[in-house]
Amino acid sequence: MAAYPFAPQFKQTNTYFDTPHQELRQHEMGLRIRQFDTYAEQTLKTPNPDHQGLIENTDPLTTAAAEAALQAGHIVSGGIVSEVLTKFGIEDKTLVPFAKATTYRQLATLPTGVITLDETHYPDSFIDYDLEIEYENLHSATELMAQLTDQFQLSTAPLANKVARAAKHVIKSQA
Repeated sequence: MAAYPFAPQFKQTNTYFDTPHQELRQHEMGLRIRQFDTYAEQTLKTPNPDHQGLIENTDPLTTAAAEAALQAGHIVSGGIVSEVLTKFGIEDKTLVPFAKATTYRQLATLPTGVITLDETHYPDSFIDYDLEIEYENLHSATELMAQLTDQFQLSTAPLANKVARAAKHVIKSQA
């Protein structure tokens, strides 16, 4: 991958939330607080009504606000995420953290799109790797993925989403 213009690697820690009865999962939704070195964000992913991917609603957070919410075991209320949850009949106060993962990410911006390389560490010491392409043109992205798959002998097996993968690697002390 050295042939691609990757920016320096950065770290992000994701804490995933759901209700005790997994209402978000039942609605095919995912909610996380993501912490970076100098800022944080809270993102709710919901199904797109036209069945094309997911809709992301994100509240920017300070590192202090994210830390306080995580220590208290809840999300930050009052933003767009809260508004969307309300539309689905889910109250902020019913959400609890259930899984965590730390990802080391590198990005390369190309005319075709952005290549994302992730190395994700889970609390049970499991590590997984994935490559993703964010794109505007499906045909060009498909060609790039085929080129990368051939060049680096990559497996193209579909992966579960990160929320599901993090849930699989929860350790007893997290639950």
